Amino acid sequence: MQQHDPGGRIRVRWPADSTVTARFSACDRYRWELREVWNPRLPLWLFLLMNPSIAGIRFSDPTVGKTGQIARYHGAGGQIIANTGAYRSTCPAGLLQADDPIGPENEETIMRCAREAGMVIAAYGQPPAALRGVGLRLSRRIVAEGIPLHVFRLSQDGTPMHPLSRGKGFIPIGTVPVPWVPPDGGEACDA
Repeated sequence: MQQHDPGGRIRVRWPADSTVTARFSACDRYRWELREVWNPRLPLWLFLLMNPSIAGIRFSDPTVGKTGQIARYHGAGGQIIANTGAYRSTCPAGLLQADDPIGPENEETIMRCAREAGMVIAAYGQPPAALRGVGLRLSRRIVAEGIPLHVFRLSQDGTPMHPLSRGKGFIPIGTVPVPWVPPDGGEACDA
């Protein structure tokens, strides 16, 4: 079987003190979760992002590198990365190339990780139009289970900003996550 190419060529080395684990689908097209732990005695932060790219056991990527810096800065012991769409594609539009961009194990993996994390941060940014309601639906489910949800900032349309947002949306490493309750109604998505 040919290995799936999610795109992206920027490979970032993991910090020397990190232990990294990841869970991929058998076909390698989906990454269910990625964990980087540098201090197992401290809580892990869960970052709910949009789409996984090349980050895995051997290498990180720019997004996961930044979320790790943020979590370290704020005293977390590590990070868990999960995505609203588990299909591995560096480009968010690449999610639309998959028959199932979300993946069959994704939602339950996210909920298990959210229950385990000391902090859950929605930072999935603006997905392709066909998938806009997925992050909101997952965010609502997290909150409905009594798990506090946080964001760095919201974009003008109310979407949780991605850690690599540019311009006025730039997220400095010292940004303190703020509590967020996703709005009722609005875009829902069955994808």
